[in-house]
Amino acid sequence: MPGDPRTVKLTSWLWLLCGLLGFAGPIGLILEASRLIGGLAYGDPVTGTVLAVRVLFCGLGVAAALALVRRHRIGIVLARASLATSVVFALARASLPLMPSNLAPSDEWVRFCLTTLHAVGWWTYFATSGRVRQIYGTN
Repeated sequence: MPGDPRTVKLTSWLWLLCGLLGFAGPIGLILEASRLIGGLAYGDPVTGTVLAVRVLFCGLGVAAALALVRRHRIGIVLARASLATSVVFALARASLPLMPSNLAPSDEWVRFCLTTLHAVGWWTYFATSGRVRQIYGTN
């Protein structure tokens, strides 16, 4: 497949991932922050920590989306890191009862399972897609 990787068109799957990381992540953060912001007024350190971690993870996802769109090799690494941290955060949220959530404890495990399936699906796509290898030079 000849040509400069920067001129190769992104597939619709990569655009979908960029949209999820770059738009859905920040929108989810805004919705969660609007719900949790009241706990900060009472000096709740857990709420502040959860919110700060979510902001960092959201920033990682946005950085991954921008790097993928710009076709930088680091984009795949950032996307994998973002997916892995989302799984770790979902596991922590499901297993630690002190983390604030709007879901029932049994539903947190459903969220964890769905987040894990989402991450595994994208990792599989990164590993098997010829277009990803062509654009980003991954093995």
